[in-house]
Amino acid sequence: MIDLRGARTPFAGHAGGVNAVALSPDGMTFATAGEDGTVRTWAVATGAEVHTLRGDGQPVKTVAYAPDGSTLAAAGNAGSVEIRDAATGTLIRALDGHATGLGPYGRSPLSDQVHSMTYSPDGSMLATAGEDGTVRLWDARTGAAGMVLRGHDQGVWGVAWSPDGSTIASASADRTVRTWDARNGAPGLTVEADQAVSVAFSPDGGTLAASVRDATRTWDARTGTAKLTLPASGFMRSVAFGPDGKTLAAAGNGVVRVYDTPTGDLRHELAGHGSAAVNCIAFGPDPALLASAGEDATVHLWDPGTGARRMVLAGHRGYTGRLEFSPDGSVIASIGEDHLVRTWDARTGAPVLTLAGHKERPKDLAFSPDGTMLVSTGLDRKVRIWNPRTGASPVVLTTTSVYIGSVAFSPDSAILATADQTGTVQLWDPRSGSELLAFKANNNYESVDAIAYSPDGTVLATADELGQIQTWDADTGAARLTFTAHHDQIFGVSFSPDGSLLMTHSDDETLRLWDAATGAPRTVLHSDFPGMRSPVFSPDGSTVAAGAVQGGIYLFDVGTGGSRLLVPGTERVHAVAYSPDGAVLATTTADERVIRIHDARTGEPITP
Repeated sequence: MIDLRGARTPFAGHAGGVNAVALSPDGMTFATAGEDGTVRTWAVATGAEVHTLRGDGQPVKTVAYAPDGSTLAAAGNAGSVEIRDAATGTLIRALDGHATGLGPYGRSPLSDQVHSMTYSPDGSMLATAGEDGTVRLWDARTGAAGMVLRGHDQGVWGVAWSPDGSTIASASADRTVRTWDARNGAPGLTVEADQAVSVAFSPDGGTLAASVRDATRTWDARTGTAKLTLPASGFMRSVAFGPDGKTLAAAGNGVVRVYDTPTGDLRHELAGHGSAAVNCIAFGPDPALLASAGEDATVHLWDPGTGARRMVLAGHRGYTGRLEFSPDGSVIASIGEDHLVRTWDARTGAPVLTLAGHKERPKDLAFSPDGTMLVSTGLDRKVRIWNPRTGASPVVLTTTSVYIGSVAFSPDSAILATADQTGTVQLWDPRSGSELLAFKANNNYESVDAIAYSPDGTVLATADELGQIQTWDADTGAARLTFTAHHDQIFGVSFSPDGSLLMTHSDDETLRLWDAATGAPRTVLHSDFPGMRSPVFSPDGSTVAAGAVQGGIYLFDVGTGGSRLLVPGTERVHAVAYSPDGAVLATTTADERVIRIHDARTGEPITP
């Protein structure tokens, strides 16, 4: 996830799938368990990360709050259950009963895995369910081991306590759901449930629900009589009742389904995780808050009554390759090697949209000048035009090139220009997707890796992998200037805000300014270290900001070519962007999946 650490709101996230989510009893925070071996806690109101809790490095599969909210339990592949202070994250104790190395079929690398856990309603006991085929009870205050419930023939994937504390239910890969007397461990009901992985009691204790292979099923919790079978396409992974008992939610392959509990009528399908599996869902104390966590490394907060999404907590896995401010400066857009486009509130750092559609890594990103469109292009040969307010993608352009290397909008937002690996420039109507003009930028089919419109919209500039710059009549595609700017591949070309200069940066580790009308060289921008990346003009055109391969952000005086180090650093900078008013710089580096916000004049991080 993006971390605006040192910025206005901190964000960091799981580097892999999110396996479990739990909401605190007061509804103020929630906890997530990840494949990256961490447990993270978050503020519900803002999405700000509160704690990152690291254990043994093994994937964490389950997490649970005590009923009074004082402690947080987490467990996973290693078999150890860690109990932590929920306010501070301090480890209180570890419970190791499942870590035997033995499962129902003998030794296995995953025999120790703890799949699920739940506190008793009064908080005095903790029940854990494991791949060893057992449910184990623990004294939640002392950590002392209690009863071990045996009877399942395979791993136990789900466990739940009845609201009155008298009964425990368990769901197993042995195709059964069982109940147990919580006082003495005596077995109760056994009902057939094909590969049940999650189980829940209704708030009144009268109904038992389980997520099974292709459905969600409910039974009378006292008699075992079947009530509802709610079919679904794909494997169902999690089930939960709303705190008022009126709603039943179930999750599986990419979708959370919200049902009316008495009738089984489908109210909403909450689609936010794309095609990724939704591993876990959890209600808060307020029936209007439902959290879902998925293998796409995102957590979504929903209003299950309306189906509206309240928040997405997500971030790029791998580095962030490009940043853009919206024209009004309210939103930052980013692309990452996780194939996703994401937008963020530039003031608070809160995630706004996660845009999934590219099958390969996005290559370039641009807002239309009027702010109504956001375009992304990538290695999947697709150019996607998004509505940055809703996330809809009404227009998708498919090309025959291996990839589109660069995109640019005309100043009036009426035309989208694309440049591709074969040296072809195409002009499109971005609202209809119609091609308006196409021409070759070179005769050797060399890749055109950068394209830019002049501020008045009359000229297009292109840069290719051989170091050549060309300018073109933006209406006709007629060639104007051709000159060699560098002796190596050019990564970017841009016009100064007044249109008088062209800036290029190249694999030859130089930044150069050129007269846009004649192609005459004007200035070479020097720094203490070679290898500048992602240079951008300030909105007033007086300064260029760029990131160094060796780390740090530099500012260059356009008039003199001199430079100063604005922000020290040791890791390669991938992207730099100015806010429209020039007051803020957003940057991202290779060492962390983070966006940092700095004062563009002083370099100081902007904090609340």
